[in-house]
Amino acid sequence: MTSARASGRERWHIAAAAVALLFALLVGQRAAWADPVVQPPMVKDFAYDRWTTNEGLPHNSVQGVVQTREGYLWLATWEGLARYNGTRFTIFSRDSHPPLPDNGVTGILSDRQGNLWIGDSRGNLGRRDAAGRWRFWTARQGLPRASILTLARDGQGRLWIGFIRGGLGLLTPDGRFQRVPMPAGMPLMSILGLAIDAQGRLWIGCVDGLVVRTPDGRFHHLSKSLGLPAGAVLPVVDHRNHVWLLAGGELRQVEGGQARLVHRLPGTNRFSAMAADRWGGLWLGTENLGLLHLARGRTEWITPTQGLPEGRIATVFQDREGSIWVGVNGGLYRLRQALFTNMRQENGLSGNYVRALVESRDRSLWIGSSRGLDRVLPDGRIRHIRIEQAGVPGGNSPSVLSLLAQPDGDVWVGTLGDGIFHVRDDRIVARYGRLEGIRDVRVRTLATRRDGGLWAGTRRGVVAIDGEGRVWHPTLPGLPQTMVYAIADTSHGLWIGTIDDLTLWPPNGAPRRISMARLADVNSALGLFEDPDRSAMWISTDRGLFRYRYADGQLAHVGRNQGLPVDTVFQMALDRHGAAWLGSNSGVLRIDYAALMAVADGRRRTIRVDRFDRLDGMASAQGNGASGPTTLLRQDGSIWFATAEGAASVRPEREAQLRVRTPPPLVIESVLLDGEAGPLTDGANWVSIPAKTRRVSIAYGGLSFLSPQSIRYRTRLVGYENDWIDRGAERIVDYTALPPGRYALHVSASSGGGPWSAQDKVLRFVVEPSLWQRSDFRFALVAVAVGLAGLAYRWRVLNLHRRARHLGRMVEERTADIRRQGEMLMLAAEEKDALLAQLASQARTLRRMAHEDALTGLPNRRRYEDELAEQIACFAEHGRAWSLAILDIDHFKRINDQHSHAVGDAALRRVAAVMRDAVRDRDLVARLGGEEFALLMPDTDAAAAKAVCEHVRGAIAAASYDPCAAGLRITVSIGVATWPGYRSVSAMQAAADAALYRAKGEGRNRVISSEAARPATVGIAS
Repeated sequence: MTSARASGRERWHIAAAAVALLFALLVGQRAAWADPVVQPPMVKDFAYDRWTTNEGLPHNSVQGVVQTREGYLWLATWEGLARYNGTRFTIFSRDSHPPLPDNGVTGILSDRQGNLWIGDSRGNLGRRDAAGRWRFWTARQGLPRASILTLARDGQGRLWIGFIRGGLGLLTPDGRFQRVPMPAGMPLMSILGLAIDAQGRLWIGCVDGLVVRTPDGRFHHLSKSLGLPAGAVLPVVDHRNHVWLLAGGELRQVEGGQARLVHRLPGTNRFSAMAADRWGGLWLGTENLGLLHLARGRTEWITPTQGLPEGRIATVFQDREGSIWVGVNGGLYRLRQALFTNMRQENGLSGNYVRALVESRDRSLWIGSSRGLDRVLPDGRIRHIRIEQAGVPGGNSPSVLSLLAQPDGDVWVGTLGDGIFHVRDDRIVARYGRLEGIRDVRVRTLATRRDGGLWAGTRRGVVAIDGEGRVWHPTLPGLPQTMVYAIADTSHGLWIGTIDDLTLWPPNGAPRRISMARLADVNSALGLFEDPDRSAMWISTDRGLFRYRYADGQLAHVGRNQGLPVDTVFQMALDRHGAAWLGSNSGVLRIDYAALMAVADGRRRTIRVDRFDRLDGMASAQGNGASGPTTLLRQDGSIWFATAEGAASVRPEREAQLRVRTPPPLVIESVLLDGEAGPLTDGANWVSIPAKTRRVSIAYGGLSFLSPQSIRYRTRLVGYENDWIDRGAERIVDYTALPPGRYALHVSASSGGGPWSAQDKVLRFVVEPSLWQRSDFRFALVAVAVGLAGLAYRWRVLNLHRRARHLGRMVEERTADIRRQGEMLMLAAEEKDALLAQLASQARTLRRMAHEDALTGLPNRRRYEDELAEQIACFAEHGRAWSLAILDIDHFKRINDQHSHAVGDAALRRVAAVMRDAVRDRDLVARLGGEEFALLMPDTDAAAAKAVCEHVRGAIAAASYDPCAAGLRITVSIGVATWPGYRSVSAMQAAADAALYRAKGEGRNRVISSEAARPATVGIAS
């Protein structure tokens, strides 16, 4: 009886506690989800990225994502812990230093103190503090050997730990682990999720229901009282203190003491993860349906067709920049707010290769692609407009190149090879092809005629279709008959842009060519945009923009030299905020229109261009041109672009918001000393760099995940550098052979051209001196050196005295030796001088003998030839005359025969002596051999040469030869030749010989001058 009453009282207390808790929930929870006043973004406003092991993840199954205080993202995977800095993953595992106890990281938490907590599949707990130091708790500290799936830290500094098949654990602020006893009837054995609300209540999601622990330490099983379905429950407390429950396939919000049903998945599908974003929206992961986005009554799904990896979603997380990170069994997925959104095949378009865009009267967006035509209704629904190829009923839709929306709501469609289609109420009402008179059916551009008809641009010029549907081809002289890319019918006339020309056909005049080639090397006019307010036409080309001013016909060019980052630009559009937008093959360009006009007017030299690409959300930076329209300003103010990966759109008013780049938080990632990992500090302490360290490498980074490629860095090493050094995108700096001392590395960052960091990241370090660089060592070294110098001086003085005495004796001995050696050297010198004099005399004799005839003492043939070479060189340089004579003693053989060879030799000596006395000082007499002599007469013309030779002949004939033989008489015959007048020296010598023979033939004892004819050219070859 007593036991029954006690049991009843216990049930009553439990019921009362439950009622009290529900009342607390009623008071503590406010109406949620509708609170935010900021309009949450839609899925289409996000760009997505994904990472797998191919991009550096240690494992594709991401169990958890958190962001620590300094800004890193940390990912829990089955192959370790991954830290992401925006450009690369750093892996912490059993192979790290220090090693993790286990690679299978299953639970992860970042607390407000900057600590990172992890739990693994073997029940080990790890903490990495803000300074990067690790501490681990394992079975030795009492933890059960069971997987840790969830962690939560309360306001008292206690860490709550949820185990699978291990119950609930608690780590006290002083680091002691405690097992939390499980009250009877509480399903606390396997815990899936922990969450703590602002009132300090611990919400415990279990495999078998929901339990709440109140601050007084009591546990309450609330599954039934809140009307939750049986099974697993996952609690989530968002940043507004709203409590959400994922119970199977149901999403519930706890409010008013009830768990209000917010959303239910179809069938047996289940929720697996949730995050509430800063805009009041909810992101819910499922087991196999993808990612669900709930915001302001909207329901949007993200599935693998939008790049989401397949598999169960284990975690959803929003970082400080607003991006949504999704951990999936198949990898990591991110949704980031981007300036551009895309409409692609995955959204319902027929094809991604978009060539033309127009908006019809009812605000429908018409998109022409390589796979046909689509109409996007104002409510976002997409209709495929069936266009059949000619002669192929039921076949594929033709590729659409051009579109035109008429004021009456009709749309005209130009195709690649199938002519023009007229669409009304989503049906084809007319087709214009070859049968209808169009010569070429590739239509790249369409324009409304001022009379209500239609202009079409083809590969063979322009085609006109009037209001009655009649087709005609204008053939006026001057109209282009080649491929047409752009047409605009204006009050000033019809503009025609072609593959190689630009033509203006005035209303009452002949077509005339507008020459752009005089300003730039331009080929094609790709787009036309008229600004009637400024009376100007803008032409997009393959060499930038051109502006034609109607007032004076002035043509201006804006290209690379004026600031455009690309050559080829496509069609231009003006937004409502004063900016011009253009497509290109390298992204979308935005230019302040007033500045653009100023450059065209010559009032400004350059423009600033903003370029947008994949980093800004575009599915592809490659725009399309040579068709159109490729750029469209819609009635709602958005601007659309035809690209190779769908239709990209931008709302210009969001550009200022999303392009503002605040400097990212900075971290020092690593210090390498000669390639080995060095110590890191939190910036307050000094890092010690050992002496003899040759190279210090410091890695740093800005933790922005939206566009890490746009971050630029600068560094300054205080104590070594005076000024900032721009590092560009480089994330590491190296210093070699730093001298000992204290240094502080300051790192600053700028994102997207924005301001530099207001507060630098600083790493302070000390390069320790080597022993020989320390001041105390140097002082001791100086003292030792002084002492040693004193000892050395004393030893030196004593040694010098001993040496002086020894040297005195040696000097006396050496003096005597030197005296003897000097006498011997003087004698040797006298002998050497005598020998040198003898050798010099012999050398002179040899030189004389080499150039002198031994018999007569005259120069010999060798000397004669040397002198002859000098005469040749002199003539070649100065052009002076010179003469050559050959002398021969008459009947010399008779002298030898009648007298003797001795008499002949004496006669030769006598003749030589007479000749030497008879010639001038500058002349050279030489014996050529036998009785033949030669006479060289420099600076002597023919007449003077003959006179000299007559004087020589007469002297020889008059001389006495009695000393040789009594009654002996000697005469000579002489042949003379004078230069110039001969082709060569050889010819001149031959002429002198011929003259000599002639003298012999005419009776001897005479002088004959050569009568050779002057040649046409004069040479000096011998």
